[in-house]
Amino acid sequence: MARPEARPLLLSTFLCLLLTGVSVVLALLLWRQLGHTEEEIAKIQRIANACVAPRKAPKTRARPAPPQDRVQRERPYLGHEGVDISPAMRVRLEYLDEASELQSSRVGDPQLLPPSTIHVVNLWAVWCGACKEEMPDFQRLFAERSSDWGESVRFVAVQVNDLSAPKHAYASWASSMPANPLRLSDRGKGAPFLQALRGAQGRQPLFFDKLPVTLVLDCNRRVRWAKFERLVDGDIRDLERHVDTLRAELLEEGADAHCRQVWCGNGRCEDGEGVAKNHCVEDCGDYIARPPRAVEVLPVPVPVPAAALPAAADATHPPCPPSWVRSANGECVPKLRKAIRPDATSPIPAERVVASRCGDGLCDPGGGEDSQSCCLDCGCLGSFECRLGAGDRESCLPGLKP
Repeated sequence: MARPEARPLLLSTFLCLLLTGVSVVLALLLWRQLGHTEEEIAKIQRIANACVAPRKAPKTRARPAPPQDRVQRERPYLGHEGVDISPAMRVRLEYLDEASELQSSRVGDPQLLPPSTIHVVNLWAVWCGACKEEMPDFQRLFAERSSDWGESVRFVAVQVNDLSAPKHAYASWASSMPANPLRLSDRGKGAPFLQALRGAQGRQPLFFDKLPVTLVLDCNRRVRWAKFERLVDGDIRDLERHVDTLRAELLEEGADAHCRQVWCGNGRCEDGEGVAKNHCVEDCGDYIARPPRAVEVLPVPVPVPAAALPAAADATHPPCPPSWVRSANGECVPKLRKAIRPDATSPIPAERVVASRCGDGLCDPGGGEDSQSCCLDCGCLGSFECRLGAGDRESCLPGLKP
């Protein structure tokens, strides 16, 4: 038998062993549970990796405008990039239309200066003797190359520093000008077109208060060739060679083609430049907000007493198609509904109950309306916006916000 004084020691040892065993069991259970938890986490991670997050449609971003070449008065060819004249494109000038009627338009309007055309711009005045001497040279050049150039090269005459009536001024010079020129006139207060070419606000000047001036615009509406005095025979031939080079650029293909670059001021109204937020006046003209599409309001039907309605279905009146009901005269008509506003849970009052249709401002999933079939009523998901797309139809298209 153990001595009495040894009993407490044995009891303490037993309790320590018991607690150690319980701790080991608990540790094993926790280790096993931790293993299961790690497996669950790994499983969830695999599922998450397998899920493909919705990809946002790429946004069309205009590239920054390329650098400009330096204007050198003694050298007509300015370089491959040319000189920007966006301020001059925003100016409104008078012009004579095909019927010799005086009109007004922004110079950069694509109707006046199409982006797929090389423009030879000549500044002249009735009183300018040197202008009158060089004009027949332009006439001969365009007559010689008309079969090659066709509509891809256009002569643009701009009457400047001259208060003569454009109709009479151009009529007096018509016999010495190239055929079918664009006839502009800068008679606004302060000569705004010449003022824009003088190079205000740090821009390079392209007018030095002397006439005549000849500017050749490339496909990006940049001045690539300029002469600030009367052209002689050698100048005419140099201009001709460079015009042919600029015409060749029009035919280049690919994203890096000189005439395919995207930036505000290149003369082409690319996708995204015509909306209010990113509107580019130089390329797309003045912004005109599209009025909201009118919603057709259907007349509220007059309630018909139940006793006046024919039987729902019999041999004479077969059942109507789903979502259709029989009218008082026995015909099947679209069923009217009490729709729910998309931004409220209360039903529309009975007096405003209308037939479900796209454009009524009510998103009706039961009637087949969703973001794809009717974004006007149901809106779009994510960064997509409901706006006009192909076929002049509202569709969910990539957002144009930067």
